Amino acid sequence: MDIEIGKRSAIGLWVGIVSLSLSWVLLLPYYSPSRGLGTLTLLMGLVLFCVSSPSSRGADTSGTILKQYVLCAVPLVLISTHIPFPENLGLCLIACGLVLTLLANRLRRIAAGFATAGIVMTVQALVLPSFVAFESRHHHIEVLDPVICWLLRIFSVTAAPCANGVFIRTPGYEFTLATTSEKLNLLLMIMVFAGWITMKVILRKKHNRNLINIMRETGEVLSILAAFFLARYVFLLLVTVSYRDYDIFWLPAWVLGSFLPLALMPAWKGFAHTYNTQDTADPIRTTQDSPKKKRHEGAAKIGKHQSQQWAPQALACVITFLLVFAFGFRDPGIKKRGRILIDEKHTIWEKTTRPYDTLWYGEDSGYNYYSLAAYLRDYYDVAKNLDSPISRELLGTCDILMLKTPTEAYNEEEIDAICEFVKKGGGLFLVGDHTNVFGTSTYLNPVAERFGLRFKYDGTYDLRTGGLSIYEDRSIFRHPAAILLPRFLFATSCSMGISPFASGVITGYGVKSLYLDYSHENFFATDRPDLDKEYGLLIQAAAASSGKGRVVAFTDSTVWSNFFMFIPGKWELLIGMISWLNRNAYLTWLPAVLLGAAAVLLCGLFLLIRRRGRAFAPLAPSMAFAALIGIYLAIWSCQSLTSAAYRHPPKIRSDTLEVAFERDHTLMLLPEETIFLDSSKAYHTFYTWIQRVEGRPRVASLREALECDVVVLMNIAKRFSNREYHMIRQYVESGGYLLVMHGNGSSDRLANEFLRNFGLSVKEPKIASVISLDGEPIQRHVLTYQVAGGNLQVGDSLERTVAAEKQIGRGKVFVFAASRLFSDELMGTTSTIPDSTLKSIYDLEFRLIEKGKEGK
Repeated sequence: MDIEIGKRSAIGLWVGIVSLSLSWVLLLPYYSPSRGLGTLTLLMGLVLFCVSSPSSRGADTSGTILKQYVLCAVPLVLISTHIPFPENLGLCLIACGLVLTLLANRLRRIAAGFATAGIVMTVQALVLPSFVAFESRHHHIEVLDPVICWLLRIFSVTAAPCANGVFIRTPGYEFTLATTSEKLNLLLMIMVFAGWITMKVILRKKHNRNLINIMRETGEVLSILAAFFLARYVFLLLVTVSYRDYDIFWLPAWVLGSFLPLALMPAWKGFAHTYNTQDTADPIRTTQDSPKKKRHEGAAKIGKHQSQQWAPQALACVITFLLVFAFGFRDPGIKKRGRILIDEKHTIWEKTTRPYDTLWYGEDSGYNYYSLAAYLRDYYDVAKNLDSPISRELLGTCDILMLKTPTEAYNEEEIDAICEFVKKGGGLFLVGDHTNVFGTSTYLNPVAERFGLRFKYDGTYDLRTGGLSIYEDRSIFRHPAAILLPRFLFATSCSMGISPFASGVITGYGVKSLYLDYSHENFFATDRPDLDKEYGLLIQAAAASSGKGRVVAFTDSTVWSNFFMFIPGKWELLIGMISWLNRNAYLTWLPAVLLGAAAVLLCGLFLLIRRRGRAFAPLAPSMAFAALIGIYLAIWSCQSLTSAAYRHPPKIRSDTLEVAFERDHTLMLLPEETIFLDSSKAYHTFYTWIQRVEGRPRVASLREALECDVVVLMNIAKRFSNREYHMIRQYVESGGYLLVMHGNGSSDRLANEFLRNFGLSVKEPKIASVISLDGEPIQRHVLTYQVAGGNLQVGDSLERTVAAEKQIGRGKVFVFAASRLFSDELMGTTSTIPDSTLKSIYDLEFRLIEKGKEGK
């Protein structure tokens, strides 16, 4: 039987690999993704693989082979549910290809194309973690700077290598540009090469099985790729020099257009071949050596060892389980006593010493860590170092040391004491900020560098918008310090440099870095094309270990300022980092042991297969199924173990007020995704002011909210189901406090539908002034409703009830029907210093929230 890979098929496979590789760049959020262009290149790659898949004369064996593996589609789908998109695309394509083999014979070629493309994309996905680890640590490729200078001079561009990149001079403009992996688009180069290698293995050209031919072809392809990527980079540099448009390096249209010529490169020649399996290199099959007879002989051999039939499948399952578990295992550690020491001696910024109360307002009250310290006291024993040098004796009183935004240096004795503290099992929490503001990076780095960490002197921003960046963890195996983290809005961080032995807790993507500019307020830089603009993958939080201790470094102190502390994502990240630091290293040796065991078992499986020879060929599908089951079990086990070990700690204080704002049925805006909100619909100040009366606000689902002391329904906009209503009713009857706010875009019909279950209603909307606690009208005219069915609590200037309370069982329902009064439009920002009118609004809010304490 002749197997043919003709020129057209070889070209189709090469172009398909380029298309699939481009889809990674355009679908992954590392730079500037485009779902439309990414989907287009993905579909193009699939079509090319379907029409160019290897063909066989005399029989279509691909469908028959795939059909034997159809059961593998089940674990493939299960595994893909634990992997984010698009990293799971390869597994999904393989599963689709396997299922298609069952539908019709005419779909077998399509099935083979899907399966082959899926294998290629799966191998490419396996490369991604190593690529992310490399590029997030190493951006500047200094060795290429002289080459780039030489190439630019060919085009009459004045260029010279310098310490920080390539110095370029043009008429009227000079700048320096570093040669970085993201500008070269190293990601695409790696994806293309990984795809090419995968297809070479699948096709298995017989004359290329010797090492010399393999090395020669690999060298040729790498040379082609290197030449093309350098030529493309120089072309984009020439465009940048001419038009000063730096965005062309990451804009999707430019990325796609500049890489289309890659499909014309002659790397496809490594795929084209025709050979006869019955040539001089292969023995001619006779009747005695037919495949049918070999299958019978194999079955006979296996029949002699019935007790060992399970061994290959079991070994395959155990080996893959051990390999994946070793990669994803996170040491649960040994929990410590939870004594936290916050250093205040070395900083004048983000202090914890002045209470965030109802008397102190203004910007300084917002840039303050009082709420952070108060929140940690709910779960840990928190102390503050006000004026003592950091010493071994002082550190002996704590388990975790927090160094935040220092504004003066630590001396060598203090740094030595900190290092010794960590090695003995202490936890070190380093909190810096953007652009070395107040010298924070300068003062933190002598400590951080002892553990392979370094705060850079830059600020990070969203690559496309230039605004604040958003992070969402896409890891299969999350770092325990970020195990509780939802979508997270940064308030401008710096980036970090870390050693190979440290790990990225938060590796930001789709962000850019601008170096500080001392001529601007807070050292924020202008967005100009220079060597300092790294983009793509940047580390924004890191962790390291030393001895028995642990270190976490975070780069954006503002997210834990009082005005941001309880915005979703902020407190979850804080408690996750503290939870990880509050443990000593315990099982750090386990991954190495598991890898060693996997290696031994792999050798045993290899010897077993080699000893039995072709007798194991019929077992290949079941072994593949078992191996995939092992992978799924390992992923599930690692994720479950990490979640169980690093769950939210229990409270040790019960005198604080937990206030939950239900999110699924209400209408309110908070700075969760952006700080630019419609002030008439935003309630950031109202939300933050809860902290001034020792409350702990949070945004939660209904189920989570009903576990808190106070539940706030801010402007009901969605109907509650009967089951949800009964849950709320039970919560109130058992002693809960329900605060229903109405009148700012909420639905009158839905509000009354909900309230009538408690014998309450709102009606007759009119413009009026709400009466303050001192009996005078608040000088703000807002839409108010009359509340019927409860006891009068607050009236309006029309002598109507706008706030009423009703006892339900052991709890209360409180309705306030003038919710716009508490919007940011009327309450101001969290930095506002209130006049008498604002103070009366604030006092009214404090009264509403403090009523929730009455039932505690």
